Amino acid sequence: ARIMRQQCRKHNISKLTVVTSTELPHRPSQQQIDAMDQPGKKVLGSTSFVPSVAGIMIASYVVQQLIKSR
Repeated sequence: ARIMRQQCRKHNISKLTVVTSTELPHRPSQQQIDAMDQPGKKVLGSTSFVPSVAGIMIASYVVQQLIKSR
């Protein structure tokens, strides 16, 4: 985030549309914590699909703005 802010200042970008979430992070369940201690077991996280969902959300916003501007 710091590098993004620096680059925005460097290029005089004062407004930037971003995708955010108000959802609070969840604590892992005891089952997930136990699985992390066992070799060979992995707990699947949400990070594998979050960037693509954020990209789809911002693309949807861009399309909506283009339609409004016509």
